[in-house]
Amino acid sequence: MVSPTRRLIINADDLGADSSRNRGIFEAARRGVVTDASLLVNFPGFDDAVADPRIREFPVGLHLNISEGRPVGGGYRTLTGADGQFHGKEETWRRALAGVLDPAEIHEEASAQLGRMRAAGIEPSHVDGHQHLHLVPRVAAGLVALPVARRVRLVFEHPDGTVVAGPEKAPFLNRLRELSAASRPLWAAAGWIWPAAHLGAGLIGAVHAGSLLRLLDLVPHGTTELLVHPGYPDTSSIPFSSGEREIELEALLDPRLRDGLVSRGIALTSWLQL
Repeated sequence: MVSPTRRLIINADDLGADSSRNRGIFEAARRGVVTDASLLVNFPGFDDAVADPRIREFPVGLHLNISEGRPVGGGYRTLTGADGQFHGKEETWRRALAGVLDPAEIHEEASAQLGRMRAAGIEPSHVDGHQHLHLVPRVAAGLVALPVARRVRLVFEHPDGTVVAGPEKAPFLNRLRELSAASRPLWAAAGWIWPAAHLGAGLIGAVHAGSLLRLLDLVPHGTTELLVHPGYPDTSSIPFSSGEREIELEALLDPRLRDGLVSRGIALTSWLQL
């Protein structure tokens, strides 16, 4: 039998955000087509996630977070404010692009998050970044020496991805491509590898069975990562655990998606097979 030449990792981000998100991701992995997940270690749902035996059923990567909540480490000069919390999404992005985040502090915090994950008995299959901050070269400089399996997400979104995500997402996707290209030499020099293509970065809030099937038409030869954010809505203050997460979960459980993979000759794979 000839091995499929198009392979797809379907990675669910934000495992560990809260118990409702965890429940949805575990369901999408067991009943749907999710193959892998990425774990937030400093969010309220971390303990719930690592206590669930289902977390051992699929590969889980480190979803490095340097923008929201309280760090695992401490005493930082550039990563946190006077309250000891990260600076938040917009301010952290501003600081990262301005080059004021200290790579040594990033490495220290990443090591602390890695240590917490390992202390829970989970060995990361790969590394990616909450809100894609790991793509900024100065942030990447603090990560490339991490003692971990050297698989990383670079967001080389398919050129036609905006056809599905919408033209308004083009500036966002272009920025992620540019940052991926800028940081790629750092990752490559340290021996890291990544999927050849990426899909889904622009689809947050617009994921349903139809949009996912349209993305499957774009999967090229080689290994592609499809980024998803399934879950159940939560009443906590976490802003990204909205009802949109459940719509995404329903799409990933839709049998048309698995049928679409088969009809297109796309084989599911995982980060461990990269």
